[in-house]
Amino acid sequence: MEQKPLLKIGILGDTHCGIVEKGNPSYDFYTKSSENLKISLEYLSSSGVEVVTFVGDLIDMAKKKHANHFHKIIDRAFAGKKTKMVYTIGNHEFWTDAPCFALPIDKATEFFKEHTGQEANSHQKINGYHFITLAPDTDNLSYKNNVAWLRRELKKAVKDSDGKPIFLLTHGRSMDDDHPSVRQNPKFRHDNRFASKEMYAELKNYPNVINLMGHTHASILEEDSILQNTFTTIDCGCTAYSTPPHPYKGELSFVPMGLVAEVYLDKVIFRRIRFTDGVEVKSPWTIDLPINPNEFRYKKDRFLGPKPIVFKDKEVKVEKVDGENYLTFFNASGEDYIEGYLVEITDSKGQKVVEERILNFYLDGLDKIEDKKKVKLNLEKGKYRVKITGKYSYSAHIGESLESDIEV
Repeated sequence: MEQKPLLKIGILGDTHCGIVEKGNPSYDFYTKSSENLKISLEYLSSSGVEVVTFVGDLIDMAKKKHANHFHKIIDRAFAGKKTKMVYTIGNHEFWTDAPCFALPIDKATEFFKEHTGQEANSHQKINGYHFITLAPDTDNLSYKNNVAWLRRELKKAVKDSDGKPIFLLTHGRSMDDDHPSVRQNPKFRHDNRFASKEMYAELKNYPNVINLMGHTHASILEEDSILQNTFTTIDCGCTAYSTPPHPYKGELSFVPMGLVAEVYLDKVIFRRIRFTDGVEVKSPWTIDLPINPNEFRYKKDRFLGPKPIVFKDKEVKVEKVDGENYLTFFNASGEDYIEGYLVEITDSKGQKVVEERILNFYLDGLDKIEDKKKVKLNLEKGKYRVKITGKYSYSAHIGESLESDIEV
């Protein structure tokens, strides 16, 4: 007989819900984000979660019509059910007219409480498990002024939790500079611009904390979305849309994904779900209980060492598509999906004429990745040398490169 979880939690990243009249520049975006929220909540409702958590940016602007629209979608999905909602305030809860005008913290938290019925800094116990939400001081996601409150609440939770996980919901990050989530290039998504060192200074003493975060719009398919140092952080992605990581440019993904956590006596399983079809898009993350930081399996050292990337099909061709020349090649393989490729092309004189990074578009799900890659060429007729290098999302290590001569 299959073991039933003691608690089942739906976890949604940024939802950016809003509503405007047709013809407004934001109409298409709000239509998509609202539909994604509806799809996500209907899935969670049908799957029997007892709690739904939101990690900030619930609405796109701090306006009553957006908030009312957001809650109507929730009410429809959970009509007649007693499912508990846990809300977190994000930077968009401060904004009233894009990022041009931000409410002060007292006005933002007052509006947040008015439309959610919950304090921005909150601590509640649900089915024996502690849920803490922490508000930032400003829309820049500083948490300095609320750390003393967090310290008091963590002590209460630890005293009462008997070794159980403590769920801390924040919109911003909590790790320090030494954590692998901080990619050194400041343009990378998992950077430290919004990490709170003050928050980290408190959390590092609490291995039972599982910090659920939002803001980055990263994909939950990325393995560095879960990281453990002396506690655990999980980047919960974005329900409204996922963005490609720097330095890749390209389309966004409007396929809603999120997490479903199943809490058992001996473990917490975080399942990565595509809400459109209920598919578990990748193997789940598992945290063993009782939590022992010496046995953490998602520490930064799992990213160290060589990460082989193999091009099983080494064919590189120039093909015409609708009268345009494209460089085509087949996907490489490795221990995980390949995030993207660096394509370098040199001419007969050894001069580099192309240096382009292309995303191996995985954001809709690994089952949606196209096997064949193509790069548009704007080259004069002649002979060229091509070098194609793949990389993983979580490592700067470059794997095997594919090299070939081509003629345009």
